[in-house]
Amino acid sequence: MAQAFLYEKCRNGLRVLACRGLDGYAEVPGEINGIPVTELGRYAFSENGETEEALDRLAESGGAAWYCADESIGIHELPLVRGDRLESLRLPESVRRAGAYCLYNCASLRSVDMYTSVDWGSGSFFGCLGIESFTMRVPDTAETENVQSSIGNQSAAVPTAKPKPAKSYMRSTLLEISQTVQVRYIKDGMELELYFPEYYEEAVENTPARILMTNVHGCGLNYRNAFKDGNFEPAEYDKLFYNLKNQESEALCVRAAFGRLLYPGALQDKYRADYIAYIKENIKLTAGIAAEEGRMDWFRWICTKLQPAAGDYEAMIKAASACGNTEAVSYLMNSRREAGFLKAGPSRAAASASAAAGPENAASSQVSSGQDVPTPAPPERKSGRRRFNL
Repeated sequence: MAQAFLYEKCRNGLRVLACRGLDGYAEVPGEINGIPVTELGRYAFSENGETEEALDRLAESGGAAWYCADESIGIHELPLVRGDRLESLRLPESVRRAGAYCLYNCASLRSVDMYTSVDWGSGSFFGCLGIESFTMRVPDTAETENVQSSIGNQSAAVPTAKPKPAKSYMRSTLLEISQTVQVRYIKDGMELELYFPEYYEEAVENTPARILMTNVHGCGLNYRNAFKDGNFEPAEYDKLFYNLKNQESEALCVRAAFGRLLYPGALQDKYRADYIAYIKENIKLTAGIAAEEGRMDWFRWICTKLQPAAGDYEAMIKAASACGNTEAVSYLMNSRREAGFLKAGPSRAAASASAAAGPENAASSQVSSGQDVPTPAPPERKSGRRRFNL
């Protein structure tokens, strides 16, 4: 993957100012020449940042330098990755700060892979209306702060490391994104699939009182408040499902329910029962979404965990068939047979199709289904002499 980064020195390491590459994917390195990359500069991936000529002059003056892991590629052969060219961004654990308007108006940006310890500057996600998903990882290593230890009346010259939990900026990051986003949350080996719904604020003026009131629409803000002391709380998230069912689409509710059922980390039994009940009530819609998006893991979970009834299998097969997902149809039919719901004789759909096709095609369908087809009797011949009138 051919990429180049313009960097400069900062207080705790290096700051990335711009990126070049052949595609819309940018993966910031964890270190350059042995020095950790700790920051992203202002307007680093925004079209509103410095012009290409200004960046080159900065590099020529010695204030910054270009880095490319593949030295055989010319730096200027690679176009700048910013604005509408940026589609996906991945940050290493070493990056802890992003300058203001870092991703300003990156309308084509779809996914961000980052650590929860990244402190985004103001306006960083302004205009990023295309973001659909985040991968948010909680750092494995804690921050350290230097503390001078004392021996007797003398201070030791060597500082000691005092462990300090890394501060999480997950909530403030999600508050910057008002549209519905999927979040893959990873902490201490636990992985969760979360959905944070859309919300928007509306300012309403109360003219007689001369005050401005702000109304919040949607339950997205409540979901973005499912935190305690800055850390994500799964139980606070799960108890909001009742609000989600009343305010959001059934499709989003199905995705949110299945996200927690497939990745049930810290999922309490009472909330698990709520999610399962909703999936059972909307089994046909669930199957349609799974078939359309190719989520075979959904079908496997339903057939092995829910033990669906014969009617549920029929509804799921019809939904998968309507989407043209033959793999899902085949899997569901096999699962139905293993569950003991396969009835003898032709199916209802085959019978109706045979009746519409006529008796000849009906006989051929019986042969294909393994049924005995009676041999038609030869036509009767009338006996007697023919009479000719002269």
